[in-house]
Amino acid sequence: MNPSLLTIHGGLGLVPSPTRMRLGAYSLVAAAPVLFAADLVRSDHSGKAARQFAEVAARRTPELLSAGLFLIGAVLLGLAAFGLAGTVGGRGGRLASIGVAVSGIGALWIGIGRAMYSFLLYAATNTDLDHRGASTVFEGITDSLGFTIFLPLLLALIGGPFLLGVGLWRARLTPPWVPALWLVGAIAFEAVEGDKLAEAATFGPMMLALATLGLSLVRRQPQTRSQAAPPTAPTSHASSSP
Repeated sequence: MNPSLLTIHGGLGLVPSPTRMRLGAYSLVAAAPVLFAADLVRSDHSGKAARQFAEVAARRTPELLSAGLFLIGAVLLGLAAFGLAGTVGGRGGRLASIGVAVSGIGALWIGIGRAMYSFLLYAATNTDLDHRGASTVFEGITDSLGFTIFLPLLLALIGGPFLLGVGLWRARLTPPWVPALWLVGAIAFEAVEGDKLAEAATFGPMMLALATLGLSLVRRQPQTRSQAAPPTAPTSHASSSP
């Protein structure tokens, strides 16, 4: 079998479906610009809670829009994980499947660590609230060890698309620079997290890599396992005459 072909063979108990694969591929492509837009419109989250409150209080509507876009991006990444589960067979298929599943877990970080965080900032900067008291409470929460429980979700978000990219590269579906770009961008993004301009400079390449992964799958015509199997030569049986 040509390893460059997608093979729909099911996964996680899901019924094999080319339509499901296309849903996953297009969702992956769509997630990239949505997440990039969400990061662009949000306020600057660098510095202490008091500074973040001041930034968000001056731009509450963009912060709410950012929360909504991050939530949509998380849903799209979750749909991608559902649609692509078990759709890459042959060489690199197992690694790609692991990457898809881990990416689905990582989508929770976008929903919790990004969308929920922006929404909480938006709600806490309501003009009817005491901003000084709210910022003190918010800073106590964000500085606590409680947020470390979400660290595995962040690691899943970084590792999932990377493993998917390596699997697709091994399956000859995407060039090697795609997973490399994602990993380098993700590490750089975490190093500068909070600084909006620096984040945009590193988040952009990450989203380019994510969209390229989706496009690599969109460009391929999937086939079912029965279609991928080589034709079996008919067996002839010699007839005996009485």
